Amino acid sequence: MRFAVDAMLARLGKWLRIAGHDTLIFREGEDWELARRAREEGRVIVTRDRDLHRAYGGILIESADIRDQIAQVMSLGIDMEPKMVRCPVCNGLLEKKTNGGEAPEIYPEIWVCTSCGKVYWKGSHWRRMRAFISGLSSRSPSSQR
Repeated sequence: MRFAVDAMLARLGKWLRIAGHDTLIFREGEDWELARRAREEGRVIVTRDRDLHRAYGGILIESADIRDQIAQVMSLGIDMEPKMVRCPVCNGLLEKKTNGGEAPEIYPEIWVCTSCGKVYWKGSHWRRMRAFISGLSSRSPSSQR
């Protein structure tokens, strides 16, 4: 699936990218512009804006809490397991390479964004992201912290 999230859900948009989903984070412009772009690009709108959702459809996210947002997305059957596919910063595709000094030497494999050149590797942050998502898999979107 391809997604278009509004500015209110930029953080969720980054998590969707981390999970390998092609995600447009629409930061500026009118609702109709987001809807037009989503339609033209075959994207599902993801928003907390009830008026936008009512007018154009998509997925209405209920909570302001990122944990609840991710849990709600997962409850819809959308895979949120981290993958090295998309750059969370620019949405570009990642390309796997052999570490040539761009990352600490203990990481033989790195991924480089084909759009912005940012370098990624599976360090401790990778394990923390996986544990975070794993912990949310049993959480219902409306459960209390």
